[in-house]
Amino acid sequence: PVRVPVIGMPDKGYKVTGISVIPSMVEIKGAKSEISEINLLKTETIDVTSLDKDFQQNVKINTGGKNIMINTPEVLVKITISGVQR
Repeated sequence: PVRVPVIGMPDKGYKVTGISVIPSMVEIKGAKSEISEINLLKTETIDVTSLDKDFQQNVKINTGGKNIMINTPEVLVKITISGVQR
């Protein structure tokens, strides 16, 4: 699976209510010794500071310094931002 590290806080009165990754799974190739240690892949970090509406961006997958090939080196990340109920 592909995970998205998120930093920051949305604008006051808003929160992150969903994160989706398209595609959520990617195929990797490389030496068995490199691949056997991988349980998930992370994308570049996305900063949600001051967001007040939904956001989407293509981001690269971080290989973590491993010598692997990824069939889809970039994924589309969609972040859902919703107003907080008071």
